[in-house]
Amino acid sequence: MFMPKWMDEEIQDAADGKSSADSTLPPELVAQAAKALKEIGKVSKEEKKRRRVEDREEVEREVEKAMKHWVDFFRNNPKYKEVGRVVGRKPLPEDRKDPGLCEEALKKRPVRGGNFEKVMVAAMGMGVGLRGAAGGAGDALEKAPDFVKAGVV
Repeated sequence: MFMPKWMDEEIQDAADGKSSADSTLPPELVAQAAKALKEIGKVSKEEKKRRRVEDREEVEREVEKAMKHWVDFFRNNPKYKEVGRVVGRKPLPEDRKDPGLCEEALKKRPVRGGNFEKVMVAAMGMGVGLRGAAGGAGDALEKAPDFVKAGVV
């Protein structure tokens, strides 16, 4: 749930007919994806690879922080007592089917604009990115579609 989705990659996938079930791109905009792709440009394989490395590092930090919260919660709460430890756990089978994320976790995934953010900034006359709400950008952001506002971190 911590792995971000990239709006420009979703637009590219939609334009290529590969839109996923957990896409944040509203169905009514999928038809416009090919046109939008001309504006934002395709995301290169190298850029995707770079993003995944950075995303993975961020995800690992967020998972560690979340796990620490729960470990500390149970360890420091007198209501819960330690009754044992897991030892000698067998590795999971390689062919195990991944159940995927639940709907709530999918909703919590962060959305990044990527190249799409640059186009939105230019189209709205904003002097800064969607994440930096300085210099009147907040007013322009209020006019943005809901799916864009949802991606603002």
